[in-house]
Amino acid sequence: MFATMVVTIQGVLLFVPVFLALLITTVVSTSSSLSTAVSPYIRHSFSLSRRGLSWFRVACGFAILLDIATRFTEIDVWNSDDGLVSREKKLQLCSQESSQPTWATTCNWSIHMATGSHTGQTLLLLIHSTLAIMLIIGWRARETALILYLYTESLHNFARFSTGSVGGDFLKVSLFWAWQLPIEVNEGRRSRRSRRSRMREEKVSSSNYQDHTDEMVFTPATCCFVLTFCIIYWD
Repeated sequence: MFATMVVTIQGVLLFVPVFLALLITTVVSTSSSLSTAVSPYIRHSFSLSRRGLSWFRVACGFAILLDIATRFTEIDVWNSDDGLVSREKKLQLCSQESSQPTWATTCNWSIHMATGSHTGQTLLLLIHSTLAIMLIIGWRARETALILYLYTESLHNFARFSTGSVGGDFLKVSLFWAWQLPIEVNEGRRSRRSRRSRMREEKVSSSNYQDHTDEMVFTPATCCFVLTFCIIYWD
């Protein structure tokens, strides 16, 4: 079911960037004369700074909190069975949108379908908010980003017939790639300590020191992230 969800929702925003990222990293890693000439330009174009990734992590967390806050104001209207669209009605609408059986479509994939009460939906949103706060402070950031991606996908599928959401597909795509990027707080600290150790060993003067948070990261995940948003804005 998860594979079906990813294929249906991400589509070109997932597989095309992955293919191009593998091609780019292969070109950079080869030792041909052409690769040597273009490698610095490719690395510069598809690298991300650690400081920028930290702010990206924080921005995703606040975007999720804002999205949840807007949904809290209309939780009885769109999330409750006593509102405009009950869970039974959602399933009927989803079945009409797709010829696939019930619960086989991405429209129906949602843990929020487990309850239609005000208390249950409030609890789910509170858990969602807690995960967003964990992402902001950077506690197990990559694992939290993965859980948040699934949780946000679930919420958007459940409330797809409601009006108003913050981020939409942009937020989901950002979370999908966030858990594959070096967004952890402790990773940056470890890297700074190791850099300082190397500097002491090499006796590099402090005037030439550059904080590691400003260093650039080049990985297949950074390539996919950049290419994904290039495709989004190209469309």
